[in-house]
Amino acid sequence: MQRLERLRTNMESVFFGKREAITQVLCTLSAIAFDLPDLLELDINPLLVDPSGAVALDARIRLGATADRSPIAICPIPSGWSANLVTRAGDAIHVRPASPADLELITELFRATACEDLRFRFGTGREVPAARIRELIDVDYAREITFLALGSDGAAVAAATINATPDGDEAAIRLTAREDCKGRGISWTLMEHVLRYAKAQGIRTVNAVQNADDERALQLEREMGFAGAGAGSEEDDLKLSKAIS
Repeated sequence: MQRLERLRTNMESVFFGKREAITQVLCTLSAIAFDLPDLLELDINPLLVDPSGAVALDARIRLGATADRSPIAICPIPSGWSANLVTRAGDAIHVRPASPADLELITELFRATACEDLRFRFGTGREVPAARIRELIDVDYAREITFLALGSDGAAVAAATINATPDGDEAAIRLTAREDCKGRGISWTLMEHVLRYAKAQGIRTVNAVQNADDERALQLEREMGFAGAGAGSEEDDLKLSKAIS
């Protein structure tokens, strides 16, 4: 037992402050393996990692003669859906899919979100538990994805999550924006990006379920072409829908 405890302590010291960088490397390697079906081997040696990121000093790749794609259990992160966008107010934002490495980034976003907005989305006006945030980022990207909008300082200013039905015909969308960043077109720009992504995935209808008291979110969605006022799963919810293809 003492030997195992020493081993655990040594491993924790090795990975201290580096988990996010290592997670990002693993997500990137997963995307490479998915995008290059003829990839047989990829050797990185050495890989230098510190809290600021990771750098591969040398790498070797071996490709096969054919491109037979092996079935995978979980679809990797669609990194190609990152974009630099400008809002109607002229703010530059960077939008990208969230990854498991973004736990702290999203935690800080929700800490800067109004209690009322947290109540509308999560049913609680208090701090969102880490387990709930992990549900947004530890996902199969074929069915669910969260997009982050990042400001010029790299902080998350908004997040939008879209969940598709098993047949991929419909999807539900939920959006959260930081309180001090509202009224600048960030939510609109992020929503447009997510709708473009949904259309590219073959989704036909996007549904937004909002609390009837969330007037700002309802106004945004109606201005973007969402219509209807059907009842959601909860008594105080309204369901708006938008056909995108």
